[in-house]
Amino acid sequence: MWLADQWKDYEVLDTSNGEKLERWGDYFLVRPDPQVLWDTPKKLRQWKKPNGHYHRSHKGGGQWEFFDLPKTCLLYTSPSPRDGLLSRMPSSA
Repeated sequence: MWLADQWKDYEVLDTSNGEKLERWGDYFLVRPDPQVLWDTPKKLRQWKKPNGHYHRSHKGGGQWEFFDLPKTCLLYTSPSPRDGLLSRMPSSA
């Protein structure tokens, strides 16, 4: 097991009702986490205005919904393009 105790650009801020609120640098993401079984109040303001929210599909997989990100922002999250989703790359890349 790898211990990531020196990461300064990532932290789990809160968890509730099957989801986790994460900070990746200056950006806040909400992602599903099946290990989060408790339903505690979501008091942090970032729950209501994240930069990205991954919504699970009942058929499997899901999709991202992004808010207030700069035009050139690279976030490494799961699922990745190898999971069957097309990645959006600038035409100059």
